[in-house]
Amino acid sequence: MRTEQQKQYAKKVGKRIAYARKAANLSQVDFGIELAKRVHRSKPYTFTTISAWEVGRRVCPSQLINDIAQLCNVDRSYLLCLSDAPDKAEESLPSSSSDPTICIKSSSLSEYNGKPVYLCFEGYEREDCWAIVDDAKQRFIGLFGVLNYGTWIDDIKIYPYTPYYKISDDLENLKKLNVSNIDNIKMCYVVLTTNSDKMRDLYNGWYEIDHEYRILKNKKGFILNLEDIGITYNAYVNYVSDE
Repeated sequence: MRTEQQKQYAKKVGKRIAYARKAANLSQVDFGIELAKRVHRSKPYTFTTISAWEVGRRVCPSQLINDIAQLCNVDRSYLLCLSDAPDKAEESLPSSSSDPTICIKSSSLSEYNGKPVYLCFEGYEREDCWAIVDDAKQRFIGLFGVLNYGTWIDDIKIYPYTPYYKISDDLENLKKLNVSNIDNIKMCYVVLTTNSDKMRDLYNGWYEIDHEYRILKNKKGFILNLEDIGITYNAYVNYVSDE
């Protein structure tokens, strides 16, 4: 059962999705088709699903916000109700956040009041997620609802962006992934098996693992099939951030 606060937030996000869709001159049907293509979904999102998001009857999945922002050419912070300006703009974050591998200390959360942070719940039965810092009331707000600060706050890692851990130069010291041990892994470092330096320079790097669609994708928009691991590319992971 959603709280009244969650319902109101879902409605606000929904209204902004509707505004962005209309500004992009897309019908709900076309929007559902284009969004599905962007996230490599086999079936388009139905107009009834889009309508449910826009009126707040259902919560739009948080992982789709970035894709919707890109599809409609609006700022992600606008869709998340962090800004009232739909135009894309650089987010203003403290200078200490320029390196996404640097954790935010709980004592410094006041500097991020009203801004998005990424919560990594290592050791807790909770999925990592985006949230908004509401330091005045000592809590985080997200599509999951409200999460009050607690003693656990010093046990998790908080980042200004989705963390991309630095890779060691010695790949032999890292854990090599395969189809059987990749479950629950969210990020990995890809090294193509080709001898082409051009292709390796183009494709090597950090990728997000989408287990639902069995693909790896990076910020350049490159897609790799999960089943090709160990054949066309090798994937590695480490769990220690360079703090």
